[in-house]
Amino acid sequence: MAEEVFKKLEEQLNCPICLDIYTSPKLLQCFHVYCQGCLVKLVKQDQQGELTVTCPNCRQVTSVPGSGVSSLQTAFHINQLLEIQDSVEKIKEPGFSQPPDEDRVKILPDKLHTTILELRTCTIHAQKELELYCETCGELICSLCAIKGGVHYTHEYDLIGSAFEKHREQISPSLEPMESRLMIINQLLENLDQRCVEISDQRESILVDIDKTIARFHEDLDKRRKELVDQLDQLTHEKLKRLATQKDQIETIQAQLSSLLHFARENLQKENQEEVLRRKPMTVRQIKEQTAVFQSDALKLNSEADVVFSVLNDLTTLCRNFGQVSTSSEVKSSWRNLETATESVQVSAFESGDFDEDLPIDSFSIHPYVAGNQGDCVKGGQSLSESTLPIPTATEDSQKWNVTVDHQSGGGKFPSNGTASSPKSPPLYSHVLTIGRLHDPKGVAFTESGKIVVSQSLKHCLSIFSPTGKELLSFGCHGSHPGEFRSPRGLAIDAQGNVLVADSDNHRIQKLTLEGRPLAVVGTEGSGRLQFRSPRGIAFCTVSNKVYVVDWNHRVQILNPDLTFSGMFGKMGSGKGELYCPWGVALDSSGNVCVADGGNHRIQIFTVLGEFVMAFGSSESGGPLRFNWPLGVGVDNTGRIYVCDSNNHRVSIFTSNGQFLTSFGGEGEGEGEMKLPRGLAVDQRSGVVCVCDSANNRVQLFK
Repeated sequence: MAEEVFKKLEEQLNCPICLDIYTSPKLLQCFHVYCQGCLVKLVKQDQQGELTVTCPNCRQVTSVPGSGVSSLQTAFHINQLLEIQDSVEKIKEPGFSQPPDEDRVKILPDKLHTTILELRTCTIHAQKELELYCETCGELICSLCAIKGGVHYTHEYDLIGSAFEKHREQISPSLEPMESRLMIINQLLENLDQRCVEISDQRESILVDIDKTIARFHEDLDKRRKELVDQLDQLTHEKLKRLATQKDQIETIQAQLSSLLHFARENLQKENQEEVLRRKPMTVRQIKEQTAVFQSDALKLNSEADVVFSVLNDLTTLCRNFGQVSTSSEVKSSWRNLETATESVQVSAFESGDFDEDLPIDSFSIHPYVAGNQGDCVKGGQSLSESTLPIPTATEDSQKWNVTVDHQSGGGKFPSNGTASSPKSPPLYSHVLTIGRLHDPKGVAFTESGKIVVSQSLKHCLSIFSPTGKELLSFGCHGSHPGEFRSPRGLAIDAQGNVLVADSDNHRIQKLTLEGRPLAVVGTEGSGRLQFRSPRGIAFCTVSNKVYVVDWNHRVQILNPDLTFSGMFGKMGSGKGELYCPWGVALDSSGNVCVADGGNHRIQIFTVLGEFVMAFGSSESGGPLRFNWPLGVGVDNTGRIYVCDSNNHRVSIFTSNGQFLTSFGGEGEGEGEMKLPRGLAVDQRSGVVCVCDSANNRVQLFK
């Protein structure tokens, strides 16, 4: 029994930021408690020059006095628990005579009783017990403070018991409306999710209408179809963005209301009436502020599902701007010449041609290979045998090049022609398959047999597809029971072939069979062991047989195969080994842990035990190492690292030491194009890469 008490005590003394024992605990206006040192790192200056700190839990802003965080209200109840813990630690010290187990438990309330007695003593009149509550200045006082000549003689005051009852009568009526408002907020959030699904479904329906309408015209009108789809996507994006912004605001109100309601309810049930009355001014002020902020307009959805498709029946108007007539000189040449070439090729690499290597070059030209084509020459120099000719870097569409060389011979010139290939470049990835009509896919994993498991965030379910894209099974629905989900994100397959799910908005991890039968559930919202805050990514290590989870506690938590706790590493920050809003995690064949450190715009690599190895990429880097919220990461069986560079709408591939190889994608909705890719997986057997093309509501496969 004693060990259980000690364990519960320790759980109450961990700071949610540093995950260590509280040091100088401070109370924010939202009643959440953090170490003074942790809060110092969060202090920012607003536009008016005032110092503020935003609560990492509920995001409520607290004003910081000019003298700094040290002037914030001290969390006395935490200090009391710290004193009790000190007593417990002394009991555990060697040489201390250990009392029986039941007596050890009794020591705790005795210590707490002593602390409370000290708090009941007047700070002005030593050893005088506090008996009254001053309504004028909101302080606990003794009877000597209220008599003539006392500090509070002219103030309004009452007995502590009477003052507490008045406080209870004032606060209690305010809590019922708050509970009703919280229910409304919860319903509103469900309506927001449903509206997002409606708008997404509406987009698919309207897209079908557009296709039917465009099909009535000739293929030259396909350009107009693309314009209509772009309009639809833009309008849908704007509506979903407004709803997402509103959802974020409502979630903030929800967190603040829940926190305040829980604190007030818990406070009114406490026996320590003095402590409750000490917090009365802050509690009353917070309730008034929440009541003032809550407006009926906030309950209205910011965007209607009112997108319609209007058909223009006037074909002349529709085609008025179609095409253009001009002279051929106005058409821009697509040929690339010497000035734009970026690589070079030795003459020995020429695949064909009638070149005489001993004759000097007068000029030469290079352009994309088209059978029978030549190009205008560009001035050259030395003999062909001594030359290297510049060749543009290979692209998907053009790796072969026409080469025209003008030789000098006596007083004249004669041309010779041939072809050459660009220097060998990294493997190019081609689009293989698209699986569409999904609802915001955020996670993907391959089974041992090559099946594709996809999490649909807005539909709150998992779907399984064959390697050819045929849907085999879907399971799950919106809820918090085992087998139900709220915005599922990252996926992984364990050694037994079960699927591991980062059940994000339920702040937990689930293990299920591929038929959807729940096997294990672990996690609640929080920052302690086996607690999560919106887990984003999950991976299974075949080397250590461990599960790795990243969440918005800015850390990696390591679980055993049965989902019990094994360890954790990382903390909030931008230094080596520190994380900020990590989204994705993957492991290579050696057990190294690759983390998509989204908020720091980089990839970090750790050992299987969490020791920092290296990092690459940033928002300040140039070229392919300039990431913009990398949100997904995968590793193939050769050690190559695949990165979903979300806001750059592409997938980039690197060596195991962070050297760039190639990339594919690009913003758009066409085949092989992407919008805000959020996750990926690599099939270790076939090398196929599956990308969650989230904003296009599909997954795409590349090889």
